[in-house]
Formats: sequence, C-alpha cells, structure tokens
Amino acid sequence: MDIEFYKIVEAIFKIILLTGIGVFISYKRLINSSATEFLTNLVVKITAPALIFSTFVRNSQIFGEVNFLFFSGVALGFFFLGILNSFFILFLKNLKSRRELIMLVTFQNCGYLPMTLSYFLFPPEMHQRFLVFIFIYIMVFNILMWGGGVVFLSRCKLHQIKLGLLFNPPVVGVIFSFIMVYSGIYRLIPALVVDTASAVGNTTFVLSMFLLGILLHQHADFLKHRIRKEVLLPAPIKLFLIPLEVFFILRFLEFDSLIRTFLVIQACMPSAANLPIVASWARADKGFMAQGVFLSNIFSIFTIPFWFGIMI
Repeated sequence: MDIEFYKIVEAIFKIILLTGIGVFISYKRLINSSATEFLTNLVVKITAPALIFSTFVRNSQIFGEVNFLFFSGVALGFFFLGILNSFFILFLKNLKSRRELIMLVTFQNCGYLPMTLSYFLFPPEMHQRFLVFIFIYIMVFNILMWGGGVVFLSRCKLHQIKLGLLFNPPVVGVIFSFIMVYSGIYRLIPALVVDTASAVGNTTFVLSMFLLGILLHQHADFLKHRIRKEVLLPAPIKLFLIPLEVFFILRFLEFDSLIRTFLVIQACMPSAANLPIVASWARADKGFMAQGVFLSNIFSIFTIPFWFGIMI
C-alpha cells in the first residue's frame, strides 16, 4: 500500500501545482477580469462539452458491459448523502454563503482524481472497467451539478428558472452524448471529429485548475489569511463524516472488490474542482467556492490515505 499512498499524494499535488500556476498568472497580472470570464465561458461552453462527448464516444464499446442503472443510482445516492449531511447549514442564518457550502459538501472530485488513482491501482483491464464506472457516474453527476447546482446557486424560484440556465452546455453535452452512444449514431461520426473533440476536451482539467488559482488570487483575503471561518465547515463533513457513513454502509452490503473500491474512492474525494466555475456561471460567490475547493484538496492529502488504509 505504500506505493498507492504515494500516488494518491502525487495526484493531489498535481492539482495544487496547477492551482499555483493560476495564482502566479493572476499575481503577475497576465490576466484581467474580462479574460477570466472568457476562460470560464471557454470551459463551460466548449471544452467541458467536448470532453464529455469524446469520452462517451471513445468508450462506447464497453458501456453495455456495465450496469447503467446501478452506477446512476450510486451517483444519486452520493448526491442525497451530501444533501442530508449539509442540510443543517440551511438553518444557520448567520452564514453568508450557505448554498456555496452545501455545494462544497455535496459534489466531489469524481473524475480526475479517481481516474488517476485507478491508473496506478489496477492492471489495464480493470482500469478500463473502472473508467466506465466513472463515466456513467459522471453522466448523472454532471446533470446534477451543472443543471440543478447552477439553478440552486442562482437562487432562482421555480417560475424564474430559464431553460438556458438548466440546460447549459455541459448538461446538453451529456444528453447529446448519451443519445449518440446508446442509439448507435456515434458510428457515423468521423474519427477526425472525435479526435478533435478529445484534444479540445483534454484541456478542461488544466484550465479549471488555472481558473481555481486565478479566482483564489483575485479574492486575496484568503491568501492573506483573513479567512472566513465558515469556509472551514465543509471539509470535515466532506472528508470525515461522509466516508465514515459509507464505511458503515459497506459493512452491511456485499460488492465485488472493484465496485467496493470505486465506492470508497468516491466517498473520500475532496470537493469538485469545477465548483468555482459553476459558481461563476450562476453568478454566485465564486471566490468563497474557490477557497473551499482549495482547502478540501489540501486536507485530502492526509484523509484519502487514511480512509484507504481502513476500507480497502
């Protein structure tokens, strides 16, 4: 397990280093607020949908081998577990960013970190199967985060919800890709198109990390240690309470080792790196969200190996 712990820490440090580059870009004034908004729109409207589409099409041949309903249910299960664990935040009237706090608890880094850990933990065949678990999970996750999450953060009432807000580009990308793969239409798409979409989509993670760092520096109160105490609230819930609950749940349920590992990994993950972009898209407190994501990832360097040692 020593090598696994090392790879876990290495994957998280990659996130921190990329975030640091974003801080440096902002510190050197290589980017202004207009350019930041452009990068946000680039990720939301172009690179994230391209990543979703290319991921679905390139792995279409093995989607049929995995229980789609089970992993969709797992995504919904983790979503509701996060909601239940953060529900009391709604009643803390003195908090300025209650909705942002709930999002930080509810949505985890379900893609990049699990994919990286899978690469180092499993032989090739198991790794490919594990990736399909993640892709199906992400499909439901993206609809919940980019659809419901954006609406929730925007504080819209039901009669005020605009279809463009709910059916934003990442959500449309998920629905479109699902239809393409499960109808078989994807076979008519030229390889050149898929390869181009993949090249564009692969920039999503790096751009998201740069944006996280840029937002951290632009909201420099955090970096100058004038920290809002409530930003510390999500981390213990996300990184200790939820994994502990999953630990007890797994004691009463039987799964094969790969599925069990998948559930453990998802339970241990820090807050989703794209949350500041979701907040920006919804005109919410993106600076506060960036602070919460950064702290969650820092703390997870220590909590992920701890839970792996107990549950795997």
